[in-house]
Amino acid sequence: MIYSQAPILPGSYIRWGMHSTTSQPNPGPWSALQRIIRRRLPWWMGACTLGLLTPLLTQAMSTGPVGHLMWLLDLVAHWQWLFVGGLALGMPMALFAMPRCLFFALLLPLPWWTAAPAVRLSQGDTTLTVASANVHVSTAQLGPLADWLTLVKPDVVVLLEVSRSLGPQLVSLQQYPHQIVHADDSPFGVAVLSKWPLQASVVRQDSDGVAHIQTEVIWDQQRIHLLAFHPMPPLSPHFHAARNEAIRRFTSQLQTENRPALLAGDLNATPWSSAFAGLDALGWRRTTSLRPTWPSWGHGVVGIPIDHVLASEHWRVAQSGLGPDLGSDHRPVVVRLVRMPDAHPASKLTSPQARPAANAQ
Repeated sequence: MIYSQAPILPGSYIRWGMHSTTSQPNPGPWSALQRIIRRRLPWWMGACTLGLLTPLLTQAMSTGPVGHLMWLLDLVAHWQWLFVGGLALGMPMALFAMPRCLFFALLLPLPWWTAAPAVRLSQGDTTLTVASANVHVSTAQLGPLADWLTLVKPDVVVLLEVSRSLGPQLVSLQQYPHQIVHADDSPFGVAVLSKWPLQASVVRQDSDGVAHIQTEVIWDQQRIHLLAFHPMPPLSPHFHAARNEAIRRFTSQLQTENRPALLAGDLNATPWSSAFAGLDALGWRRTTSLRPTWPSWGHGVVGIPIDHVLASEHWRVAQSGLGPDLGSDHRPVVVRLVRMPDAHPASKLTSPQARPAANAQ
């Protein structure tokens, strides 16, 4: 038997079963990278999207019982800038390997929409400048704080985490003759310093031993309610509920008196937290921005805004900003406020009062 074989032309191949006599070209490194991105990017963008939506969930659940789910969602809701950064990081990868994921860019403005409302901007000739600073309980030197106060010249200063070593030094700040100081070596020492007289000043502690100061600032012949507060960090459902309940109780109490009021301090809550849910309905809004205040390292690039000055409906904001690193893990906040002219007349004084309040050590 005679067998003949046709010549194999260049570029052709013989198929044996399912195998080819010529090897397929290996994909390049960019193709391999694209495959990895296509597998992982939807999960990455989806996780960031869920994080950006948590404020809506916590606000919807804020009136219900506080359980572990509510507590965990609230902790996640604080980190809105982290989720924005995650989405922004995914945009170049989407452009390179998965263009349909670029639609996630539409979600980048969400933190500005889901945050608690801010007080409207306004200008006025007479302003009250309020500063709030968590100085950290380990701070024993007054120098950086004193230098910043000399530069900014706030009328009223709220200090948190005032230690027993720092507290006695505050009297050297002669531009603030009116002081209420509750120093403690725990993170819950608190102080109010004022250029203006203080009256009806009290220091109270809750069942967890957390102190707050209530006082009235006699400014521009008006009584301004001020509450300085630093709640326990929400490290458990109990402390989460205690923080929210205290903020709502304080704002409700001051709202019923219908007087100009301020609530300042390290609230351990961001404007996306359930702690801010319902405050707008009571006439309370934040005067501070969404810029991170903690932690202070890296200028707050990866951080959250938890230091605030909240204001009743009687105020407008002329200016708001952050202070420098004072050696604490927090950056201070400072706001210039304008009093609304149609405020409740009960806050007016018939005659100026300039009686300094006694210090509470």
